[in-house]
Amino acid sequence: MLLLFHTDVYMPERIRLSTGELLKLVEPNLQGRMKVSYHASRAAQTDRYGLIDIPEYFDARKAKLIEVEVDHAAGKVTKRVYRQKYDEHHDLVLVITDKWVLKTVWLNCRGDAHRTLDASKYVPNPGRVH
Repeated sequence: MLLLFHTDVYMPERIRLSTGELLKLVEPNLQGRMKVSYHASRAAQTDRYGLIDIPEYFDARKAKLIEVEVDHAAGKVTKRVYRQKYDEHHDLVLVITDKWVLKTVWLNCRGDAHRTLDASKYVPNPGRVH
């Protein structure tokens, strides 16, 4: 079963797996070189705000974790979505797999408030009363 967490809905630092083990979702020191998928390369060339210069190296300390996808049965994070400053007007959104592959990339305007977020797609906050 895939679980999807979003920082504006519910983002625990860790989740308890069915085995009782804890899986760390938030890794602020995550960093390394990414392989760029064909899809990400094409997305960088065709973004609505212009050509994107994809960074060779990713450093989570310079980005905000937005979304995490977890394969609960396998007990691993399969995808993370980060947002980081790109230029004066835009933020860069990077979707990175567990194998350090940049799956896709796009630019968002810095003031984008994400009013279209569909919270029903994500694991709800268990401490929040509906």
